[in-house]
Amino acid sequence: MQKTIDLFNQLKNAGITPKLIINLPADTVDVNLVTQLQAELKKAGITPEIHVNLNLDTGDQGDSPPATPIDDQQTKPAVVSAPKTNCRAFTRMDKAGKPVMEIREPRVQLFQGDRFSVSATHKAGDKDTGDGTVIGTGGIKYYFVVDCPTNRDAQSLYVRDTEVTLV
Repeated sequence: MQKTIDLFNQLKNAGITPKLIINLPADTVDVNLVTQLQAELKKAGITPEIHVNLNLDTGDQGDSPPATPIDDQQTKPAVVSAPKTNCRAFTRMDKAGKPVMEIREPRVQLFQGDRFSVSATHKAGDKDTGDGTVIGTGGIKYYFVVDCPTNRDAQSLYVRDTEVTLV
């Protein structure tokens, strides 16, 4: 937790306004743990956004947990086609309203042949159409990583579209 707080402070000191988002699966949430985490972050001056991931494909059966964490219509399978790709973090918006993506430090890398899932609907800026392709500064296209079994640190980061292939 201290690493996260330190990183947040470094970003703030560099003039970047970071946003901490905590994604929770709807079926396995420890409310006490989330409350403790939120209180600890609040002491450090960080107010996180709490997102709950729902799977509406299950027909919302009341208290029954979803069958799968993400339904197939909201994701696309992908594979790294370059020798390696550095995952990137959304840091801020440029003057044109496009997201600025910077290589995440410490680096999170995926290697040729690694398979993962990207969002089919993610939007990060006003220029995005909602098909999962994010148009960053300079017109560079990215995909938002939703699931990556070979490197869980890649989840919730971005990869360049030129370094991966949708399958």
